[in-house]
Amino acid sequence: MWLQKWSWSGRQRRCWATAWLAVTFVAAVTVQLHAQRVVDVQLTALGNPNICGDREVVVTVSLDSPLYTSDSLLLFEFAIEYNPSVLEFVSPLFIGTLAEDADYSGSGRIDSITLRVYAFNVTRPFRGQGPLCGLLFRYRSECPDTSSVRFAYEPEKNQEAKILYGALRSAIVTAVEQPPANRSLTAQFPFDSIRLQQDRDAILPVHIRIPEGASFRQWRVTVATDSLMEVRQVRLAEVDSLQSVVIEQSPRTITVQIESPSPVAPRTVSLEATVRWVGSDSGMSRAIVRIEPASCTCIAVVEGDSLLVRYESLSTIAESGAPVFTWHYDAASQVWKLCGPTEQVVALVQWDLMGRQIERIVAPTDPIVASASSRWSAVALYLRNGNVVRTILVR
Repeated sequence: MWLQKWSWSGRQRRCWATAWLAVTFVAAVTVQLHAQRVVDVQLTALGNPNICGDREVVVTVSLDSPLYTSDSLLLFEFAIEYNPSVLEFVSPLFIGTLAEDADYSGSGRIDSITLRVYAFNVTRPFRGQGPLCGLLFRYRSECPDTSSVRFAYEPEKNQEAKILYGALRSAIVTAVEQPPANRSLTAQFPFDSIRLQQDRDAILPVHIRIPEGASFRQWRVTVATDSLMEVRQVRLAEVDSLQSVVIEQSPRTITVQIESPSPVAPRTVSLEATVRWVGSDSGMSRAIVRIEPASCTCIAVVEGDSLLVRYESLSTIAESGAPVFTWHYDAASQVWKLCGPTEQVVALVQWDLMGRQIERIVAPTDPIVASASSRWSAVALYLRNGNVVRTILVR
């Protein structure tokens, strides 16, 4: 009777079994949830791209804690969003990361602003401390700026992983402008002083030296004088892709803006400033040239120049005759040689029959020669007193 009293019916046994299974399942799920730890994911920009040098920047993807074998992370995939007008994606980076020896790894594009980077192992969980992977970008803008790199979607992982992704932290890429300390942009007169005659125009050459590594498309040049002289014109001495526009003008000052359709290559840009003496029959004046590059030039130093101008009646020259220059063709060396007071010459420019510049020599030394590559060419000699002597050479 006692055994019969405490024996269970089949229905009771089935109810107990069902309850036990439910409790067991809840307990298993609870244990599994407690076993999954939460880790934050961080994007980090390493260093700052320099618009004047190294424009590349690495963005790493890291967890805020080490990975252990018990985490069972076999696969990860991240969708990264960035601004393609500021940054250019170059390639994924796995060397030196936890995914360096992954069985499979790579990257691809989801759309024009989103990329994906992934890695997975078949049997070996990722473990260790450090970035999971990296992304190599190149900064594209011409001026310093900031741009964000962030997660576009919730990161992917294998279902068996014992981690949960928590906060997804973005990175800010900050570009800088750090030109070398000795990179200078200079505007110079080719000589220190000149003598002018009253009521006669004189041309002052101005040479602008653009160094290697500079990066700009426009800049301003100002030529200014005092009350004894007027600045009548400032223009480019050569015809090429550069354009000059007068943006400010007064009797004593002219400012021109020089523009290029593309970043200016290292070169010397020559200008001609036309001035006239308007003071009395004696005195000294000074011409000044200033240069103002636009922003984002990668220039560390900007230097202008000044020129001492003296008035001269030229009466002594009138009595003894103006300087005479003659050209002699040297058949042996096939060049034209200049004869005359060559110490007065500060520049020589030569053009061919089509008006194309053959050569330009600044501050020539003896002997002064001109090319004889064509049978006909035009030559202009710029003298220290501001005058220009033009000749046509025919052989």
